[in-house]
Amino acid sequence: MASTDSTSNSMFGFLFFILIILYVIHTYWSSNAEPTLTNPMNYMFWLLIVISQFLWGAMSFLSDLPQSTAFINSGIAVFTTWTLLFIPMFTINDSNVNRAAGLNFSQEMNSIFSNVVGYYWVSADADNILSKLNAIDIHNIDKPANNDLVAAKILYGEIKNNKTLIINQLTPSNFECQWETLFEYLFKIAGQNKAELDKTKIALKNVVFQKYSIGKCFWYFYTAIICFSLSIYLMSIL
Repeated sequence: MASTDSTSNSMFGFLFFILIILYVIHTYWSSNAEPTLTNPMNYMFWLLIVISQFLWGAMSFLSDLPQSTAFINSGIAVFTTWTLLFIPMFTINDSNVNRAAGLNFSQEMNSIFSNVVGYYWVSADADNILSKLNAIDIHNIDKPANNDLVAAKILYGEIKNNKTLIINQLTPSNFECQWETLFEYLFKIAGQNKAELDKTKIALKNVVFQKYSIGKCFWYFYTAIICFSLSIYLMSIL
């Protein structure tokens, strides 16, 4: 694509990164509910990216090629790349698809980024929530040493020693179970009533979903960069 100059590439690349950043911000602020394929925002955003690149590519070809050939070449470069690379990643990384197929790819994939970048993103909120447990003297609780108490003591020890570890063990799929079996018990010991427990649960759940959503954003971001760059390369040789 000889007519594609560096200024045009730079302008579209700038737009591409702005849209990606806006998507990350949107995902963060709406991450109390996990983004999935059923969310229309996901469809609309990525469709906008692909169509924009397709039209930009077609316009770039028009100065050298007939209109039909320009659109065909742009379609080959853009739609082939995004279809072969982005759609499989987007589908595999969707929790609903994973549950339907009995797989766990989504949780494993997202842990790469959510347990590092995602944790640092929410660490202040996580520390604030878990600090409410600092006053517990769990070893002096006058209660038989049943399984719940033993598990709570182990968890409390982990929280005191390493907040990162316990937050990174929580995912959207296991949150309810972890809350009902351990966290709710600990916060009750800390003296929280029903209304306070409900608020704490919502706050902690939001932290978990935000962390997980950031992990997804990074997968989308890096895969989109690869698709975008490969499409540009294919346009340059067609």
